[in-house]
Amino acid sequence: LRAARRSSRASVASVMSALEADAEERAMEAEALEAIFMESFGVEACESGGARYRLRLEPEADQAHVSCVLAADCPADYPSTAPPRWTIAAVTGLGGPARKELEAALADAAAAFEPGCVCVFEVASALRDWLPGDNQPG
Repeated sequence: LRAARRSSRASVASVMSALEADAEERAMEAEALEAIFMESFGVEACESGGARYRLRLEPEADQAHVSCVLAADCPADYPSTAPPRWTIAAVTGLGGPARKELEAALADAAAAFEPGCVCVFEVASALRDWLPGDNQPG
């Protein structure tokens, strides 16, 4: 019985240290995203222990006619186990077919998640790189 309790405590401690490591990874990722995206980036803590990132993405052009807001809901066990849940929260300047293509680009980029690796920058960069193809006024 004592051995079972010790094993149970050890596994609880292991889970806690993994969640703490995930929290530290998310904090470092958020700091990097803020440095790169500046005022286009926002983060808020979630009750579940994870975080929600919001990034306003525009093409790197003199005039941006298209943009989107990418939301990444990162669970408490991101990045060690679970990927973020992605949504495109707002779109400007893209019609129906282009929006579907944007969502397909998001799905493609998100599919590259590897447990243990942060991925928000890579996904956001893929979408930002996709946007100039439709950067037309009107």
